[in-house]
Amino acid sequence: MCMKKCLTLTLVFLTLLAEINAQNTFRKATNAQRTEGSLKIDGMLDEADWQRVLPAKDFIQNEPAPGKPASKPTEVRILYDNTAIYIGAMLYDVRDSISKELTVRDAIRGANTDFFSVLFDTYRDGNNGASFTVSAAGVQGDTKFFSGDEDGSWNAVWRSSVRLTDNGWVVEMAIPYSALRFPKVEEQAWRINFTRQIRRYRETDYWNNVDPKVDGLVNQAGEITGIKNIKSPVRLQAQPFISTYLEHNFDKTAAPQNVWGRSFNAGMDVKYGINDAFTLDLTLIPDFGQVRSDNKILNLSPFEIRFDEFRQFFTEGVELFSKGNFFYSRRIGSISNYFFDELKNRLKTGESVLGAPTEAQLYNATKVSGRTGRGLGIGVLNATSAPTFAKIGYTEGGISKERTEELTPLTNYNVITFDQNLKNNSYVSLTNTNVTRAGAAYDANLIGVDFNLKDKSNTYSVSGTGSLVQRRFSSETEPSYKYLFGVSKISGQWQWSLTHNLESYNYNPNDLGFLRAPNESSWFGGLQYLKFNTKRFNRWNVSTDIQYVNLHRPNVFNDFAINMSSFFLTKKIFAFGVFNRLEPVVTNDYFEPRTNDFKRYFAFQKNYMFGGYISTDYRKTFALDVNFAYRWFDKRGQNGWDLDVSPRVRANDHVSFVWSIGVKGRHNYANFVGKQEKAVGYAGLPSNAIVFGERQQLIVENTPSLKWNFNALSGLTFRLRHYWTRVDYRNYHELGLKGELNPTTYKGIDATNASFHNTNFNLFNVDANYTWRFAPGSDLILNWKQNVSNKNTDILKGYFFNASQIYDNPLQNSFSMKVIYFLDYLNFRKSKK
Repeated sequence: MCMKKCLTLTLVFLTLLAEINAQNTFRKATNAQRTEGSLKIDGMLDEADWQRVLPAKDFIQNEPAPGKPASKPTEVRILYDNTAIYIGAMLYDVRDSISKELTVRDAIRGANTDFFSVLFDTYRDGNNGASFTVSAAGVQGDTKFFSGDEDGSWNAVWRSSVRLTDNGWVVEMAIPYSALRFPKVEEQAWRINFTRQIRRYRETDYWNNVDPKVDGLVNQAGEITGIKNIKSPVRLQAQPFISTYLEHNFDKTAAPQNVWGRSFNAGMDVKYGINDAFTLDLTLIPDFGQVRSDNKILNLSPFEIRFDEFRQFFTEGVELFSKGNFFYSRRIGSISNYFFDELKNRLKTGESVLGAPTEAQLYNATKVSGRTGRGLGIGVLNATSAPTFAKIGYTEGGISKERTEELTPLTNYNVITFDQNLKNNSYVSLTNTNVTRAGAAYDANLIGVDFNLKDKSNTYSVSGTGSLVQRRFSSETEPSYKYLFGVSKISGQWQWSLTHNLESYNYNPNDLGFLRAPNESSWFGGLQYLKFNTKRFNRWNVSTDIQYVNLHRPNVFNDFAINMSSFFLTKKIFAFGVFNRLEPVVTNDYFEPRTNDFKRYFAFQKNYMFGGYISTDYRKTFALDVNFAYRWFDKRGQNGWDLDVSPRVRANDHVSFVWSIGVKGRHNYANFVGKQEKAVGYAGLPSNAIVFGERQQLIVENTPSLKWNFNALSGLTFRLRHYWTRVDYRNYHELGLKGELNPTTYKGIDATNASFHNTNFNLFNVDANYTWRFAPGSDLILNWKQNVSNKNTDILKGYFFNASQIYDNPLQNSFSMKVIYFLDYLNFRKSKK
């Protein structure tokens, strides 16, 4: 028996050792040649300099057959001069078989198009890189990579050209040094990799092998030599803009029904290279009026909803500030509920709020970021928002009057990050976020640490974060903290992780960060198995994880769950998977009762959720995505279900259409409803009563979207979204001291049987955008936004009636035109010469 156990352990150890040693440590190398002549970026590669460069070739598949030679040959040559690095790629193929769907800029990946890209890791740290992509239709895209994440919103100005030939297609790229950051040394020693996608095969090839079982992309790049005696040019670029808006508000119940307004704005974005490594970005009088509408919903949960950032200044080049997830850029200029509550507390008897803004105007925003030759990244971001004022109504001498009251003061937001690259693609970073407000309003400060340490084989990692928050009120100081620590196996067919997270009971980073709920101490363990290129599947994986959660204070049980999931991709590019979640014991929800002292909880019943999804081949003219889930509970006949269906049609290489339809049902869900003083039965409730209600809820979300790209430089996008939900409360209960639901006299209705809590809610948005890049870095943007919303208690009407009556509600239209022009000091200097 002992011999068998020892033999088994030995075999396991040898298997793990072989797996580690088999990982991709070999790096290909290629050479760049200096050109003294002039290159015309026309996709021809007919200059003599191209012919004397040895090509990088012998690409290797990443999918569908990892490690095998690419199905089509590719040859890449590299030249450079004092101003730019040039990439010339010959991608051999059958001309009529090349996929070339048009997309907007930066939307190449996932489209039905072949593409070629080059990735630079100029500091050789394996964490940070910049890639430049060109599709077979001539569309550009660029991306920054950092610590396993990527930023597709980053934009650089560079040139490219594509030409189809009888032998395939040719890409020629000129990437100026102003688009890259690199050390100040005599000879550059960069890492580089090339990617090719052959869409009809769903094949992705890399020049230097990228093993999908190994964690990371940048760290698996090859080497480039021969780049000597170059230096960063003077990087001074400006994008002045002008914008004009026409606003239309319509309300058929108001007088007048139609109200028109107009405005004119002008400003400028400036980018200045302080030195070889650091760049200053500055926006003066920013204009974010054309930002896409948020996917808002009726939020009945105790937690805040996190929305995506669409303001370009806060999405582009912010990878340093994202370290540790301490910074949530949507806080800049937003107004928290704290200030609305403070305003209500200051109102005198008989006063009411007639109107208040939801966002503050930004005066300016600035960021400085870069990385030294020793791998130290430094980022500083600062923004200032104007004070905001609410309109207060009151009566004096029988006459209605109005006055203004400050809602938020002048506010400064500041983020500083230091990020040090370490050996083995590891890093450690320090971040400070600070919000300083004028006057007596409170200030907030956070200092946080984030690290990820990997072994030499890139197989195991130790990672963690920690932060301390101080919110300085006039009469008190609130220090709070959090930490997270984890160990993981990040490469290989078998991967696992173990993590412990703790957030103190009063931890609140939400002045410039985001956290849904504090006061949690959790343990998480996960296990995953991956398999590639089997007889029937391109790849598949299965995973499971277990989560156990306590409160931090008091130290009591909160939640326990087991999750399992799987994913399969067949040889015919049909993807499917299943998932389930089991909460096998009654858990204690301390958040739904919405008490600040965490002394009350709701006993959440045992439940089980099962779901799955399918996704058909996007290469086809018609494709379909379907997601479904069903959840049932141990008691009260409680259940819920979700169904999402998204058909997509690609009419041709110019036009595509996607229609996303989501339907959700909730039956007998018990949740907090609060109390209404005028409700029947309210007077009989004890002062500490917490009222829950059982509700039936139906949610329908309809989002058709159209993309019509006229060529590689101009296109139209149209997106319509209608969100509707009906909430019908059937029974009310008082929350017991053991989390149970007890009978109550509370009815939630007034003397006329009208409900205080039933809700019928509609939200309708239109976002239409036309963009034309009429010169490098210069755009003409036409935009139409429409917003309609309505909330009432009429739950007798269904979805189709609500959809047909949507324009009976007040609506807002915004029509705008914005012109952005790109100015580069280097071009100006050349023209002067």
